[in-house]
Amino acid sequence: MSAGPGRRAAHRLPPLPHWQAERGRCRWCGEPVLRPDGQPNRRRLWHDPCLAAYKLAAWPKEQRRALLKRDRGRCAGCGADCRPSVPEPRPGRRVTAPEPLTGGRIPYTKLRWGKRPLLPWHADHVVPLFSVDPAAPDALRYWTLENLQTLCETCHKAKCAAEAAGRAGARRAGRQS
Repeated sequence: MSAGPGRRAAHRLPPLPHWQAERGRCRWCGEPVLRPDGQPNRRRLWHDPCLAAYKLAAWPKEQRRALLKRDRGRCAGCGADCRPSVPEPRPGRRVTAPEPLTGGRIPYTKLRWGKRPLLPWHADHVVPLFSVDPAAPDALRYWTLENLQTLCETCHKAKCAAEAAGRAGARRAGRQS
């Protein structure tokens, strides 16, 4: 995702080590993509597991889906249940029964406010991506599910405030020296 001159990207993309690989080589791992008979498959650019890893690293929707499946909406900071529940109906509105398979909870794909999902939890990077050097050999590990955690609104605001205070302190220290 290119943000253009003077603009910031919506989220930080992972480094793509083999993005310019020739056809028939995986863009994620660089290994040849083979057909079942062992010959190179020049029509494919990804191995299936590598494509899944790339989606998890680069697509926020996939990150949130995997994180919800792993953590089940439990906040890593305070342990609160952050899954959205069925909202109270407004007076005079007909309400449909909650879906039986979700246990009275609305699937997160159906909660909407405008174009964005309305969710009471945040997918947060344990090690913030602004502190990662994308040129480091192990940089891809910061874009994996192991570096993600579920946080409630309160814990997320507190963590972001602490990170911002740390960055501001580092900038001040840099100006004074």
